[in-house]
Amino acid sequence: MKQLTIDGIAEIKPSVLCGCKGLTSVTVADGVERIGEDAFCRCRDLEEIVLPKSIHTIAKGSFYGCGALRRISCADDAAVAGLLFDGFSRDKGAKTDMYLRLLQGRLETDDAFADCIRGYAVKNREYFILKAIADDDAGLLDNVLQLDRPLTLQKTDAYILRAQGKPQTEAALLSYKKQHFTGEQLEQAEQEQLDKAFGLKPWKVADWRKLFRFGYQDGGIVIYQYLGNDPVCRIPARIGNRPVVTIASTFSYRQNAMTCLIVPDGVRRIGVGACRLPGLEEVMLPASMEEIASYAFEGCRSLKKFSLAGGKATFGQECLRDCTALQELTLPPGVTLEKGCFDGCTSLLDEQGNLIVDGRHLGTYKV
Repeated sequence: MKQLTIDGIAEIKPSVLCGCKGLTSVTVADGVERIGEDAFCRCRDLEEIVLPKSIHTIAKGSFYGCGALRRISCADDAAVAGLLFDGFSRDKGAKTDMYLRLLQGRLETDDAFADCIRGYAVKNREYFILKAIADDDAGLLDNVLQLDRPLTLQKTDAYILRAQGKPQTEAALLSYKKQHFTGEQLEQAEQEQLDKAFGLKPWKVADWRKLFRFGYQDGGIVIYQYLGNDPVCRIPARIGNRPVVTIASTFSYRQNAMTCLIVPDGVRRIGVGACRLPGLEEVMLPASMEEIASYAFEGCRSLKKFSLAGGKATFGQECLRDCTALQELTLPPGVTLEKGCFDGCTSLLDEQGNLIVDGRHLGTYKV
């Protein structure tokens, strides 16, 4: 008996065809509602199954051990597909083999049943990734990585470590990492690894509150005040899961210790009069800076070095007025300088009051 059509009954009894040899095709006609436990268990020659929408119960293990299947049709009905998928397995191996055969083109099936197989693969993705690494199977790995729910950076690094010595899968994981994570995420992960190596715990939001008074605005962090005593103030790029975007006007309130201010990439604005500190000697700003507001560094008479890494920031009115010790000024082309930005910066001006930066004449200012 190679082909069998089952019709005229409501239930296929448990174990009725278990271990049947030579059976290659089973078609269950509309009207059959239940398939009992082990009904087709270990029919090792079975290659094709066709099920109707009338099925509402498929006992687990109904198709267990049917390893030769190459075509499954279940009327493209999601409910029936889910029941049928459960009917194949008493252990993880049967469903795992089904997913591998689907990927390799050895199993043809309707969309609903294929979705069940992919859903199983998502839930058990780690198993398939580890199997791909063990076999150095880059094709399997690429398929698994394309499933929903992307990997975290921490997981990706863990798999890369596991894949050392497996050239195909290691290359695929490194490519995935490059495509899916930003430079900022990679830098943060690298810093966390360094902290771990030196026995330092990652800072929590509560830890940052000991150094800064800050708040939340438009999805980012606004630093309101530096509370620390360290003369070198390094603004964090992130606090918790939010980026630092603004240094507010009250930043230097009651602050006397700071001599150096280092601002990371991502910060976009420094507020009006934010850093009027007589003892401040050096300022380093990132290319992400968009605005340095009026009077931001006015009267910083000890300031000797001021640098902006890039970008096209706007310097507000008199933002560096009376920085009399300023001798090293690094600005990229394209910045906007409003009225009186460098008035009183006598150490930068020539005899005619011209401000020269890297051979560029930036204007005439008051001495």
